Amino acid sequence: MISPREEMTPARSEEALVVITRHCRDMKRQETRLRLATAFLLLSSVTVLLVLHAPSRDRATDQTATVGRLASPVLQGKRPGVHLMPLAQHRNNTKPIQWEPRFNNGFSLTANNTLLTVPLDGLYYVYFGISYRIPGNYCEQKGVDRIQDLHTQVFKFTASYPKDIVIIKSIDSMTCTILAQRFVYAGQLIQLLKNDKLKMIIHTPHEVVNWFKGGIYFGAFLS
Repeated sequence: MISPREEMTPARSEEALVVITRHCRDMKRQETRLRLATAFLLLSSVTVLLVLHAPSRDRATDQTATVGRLASPVLQGKRPGVHLMPLAQHRNNTKPIQWEPRFNNGFSLTANNTLLTVPLDGLYYVYFGISYRIPGNYCEQKGVDRIQDLHTQVFKFTASYPKDIVIIKSIDSMTCTILAQRFVYAGQLIQLLKNDKLKMIIHTPHEVVNWFKGGIYFGAFLS
């Protein structure tokens, strides 16, 4: 005669098999997410390394770049590249941002430091990063939307076409909750011509943008 313990063994085996199968599926999902995250970090690291190979100008020289025209000659044997940060907090979300360089090889800034001029024809990697955060009392203000649109565009102006052309667009959103944060990065390879001009506009309300040091950057380098 079979005991009750022995009669339950097949059912328990089947239950254990289901649990193991679910566990394997979860592990596979986690592995996929980890691979995607690793790939993104690797791409970001390679991008930073490539940009850093473009030589920076003397720090004291960069600090003299206030509103006006800033130009840097292309150093022989080095690829053109530039990495910019905001000159000051920008309160008008319909106008381009004013920039100052952290390093610059070959590019120039004009029109109140809002237009970045390309030095040579070529395929450029153009990129930007923006940090967003919700201030403590921002969501309680009248007229503030529960969902905040995070909208940024990079425009190109070329002599052969009379209007601005959108070359990079980033559209995201975040719920308006106290101290919520989000970081958005976008980059793209784009064929540019000498004297093409680039500008960037953050359409999100300035209160939501993190203007502290390192919170926003914009750059390009010849690939």
